Amino acid sequence: MRISLCSTGNKEENLESIISRSAGLGYDGIEIWQGHLQACLTADGGIERLCKLLQENSLQATVIAAATAFMTEELLLTPALDEVEQLCENARKLGGAHVRLFLDWIGSAEATEEQWMRAVHGLKAICAAAERNGIFIIMETHHGQLTDTTTATLRLLDLVDSPQLKVNLDIYNLFHLGEDPLQALEALWPHTVNVHLKNGRHAPGGKVRYGYPLQDGEMDFKPFLQRLRQLGYSGFAAIEWFGDNYWEAAESELQWLKRVGNEKKQ
Repeated sequence: MRISLCSTGNKEENLESIISRSAGLGYDGIEIWQGHLQACLTADGGIERLCKLLQENSLQATVIAAATAFMTEELLLTPALDEVEQLCENARKLGGAHVRLFLDWIGSAEATEEQWMRAVHGLKAICAAAERNGIFIIMETHHGQLTDTTTATLRLLDLVDSPQLKVNLDIYNLFHLGEDPLQALEALWPHTVNVHLKNGRHAPGGKVRYGYPLQDGEMDFKPFLQRLRQLGYSGFAAIEWFGDNYWEAAESELQWLKRVGNEKKQ
């Protein structure tokens, strides 16, 4: 299992700096927030300069973390497809990164059947663009999305029925919504090509507070990580930090993952 770092939690720092510092800490890859990518595309050198920077730092671009919207209105699909086509082309140029898409912020239970079908229709077209570029579209298990439960995620995969559509398994998102992490992993494992690692705690009022280390939040990550290894997972697991002291956390989370990995090998 290789470890990457999500740039999404550090939107104020430029991507060039994040790449350099991530490599210095010993990360294998970088998950690029769409805003960071756009800034690089409009700067001198564009995508070619970004590819060179990644190569110089021996980092792999693992995911472009992006969002689009077309479930609420059919007219939104054409501009969304144009945008995603560009994302797929850039993902290919970056060496085959996955494109993580959020759709409209509508949960699986709240979405009408018409919205479900509009999402399916759009994702079929998006997956065709992904196939042309030899990359995967990955849907993240996340509240406020059609993939907010394991059951809903499997339904979406079945309806779209494309080998280009895969899962970005953010296991804590399912855990804090009440699912068993190991059961969710078993069900979604055949479709999972990227994993998000973060922890949190429920605060008064039912809201979740992030910014807790993997070893200190409310989810016990060791059984999940052990099962990932038993399944032979060879993809990337991405540290996703939403809290203070981003770089201190990036270093300590990576060190903890390496210690846990070594414990299981003994």
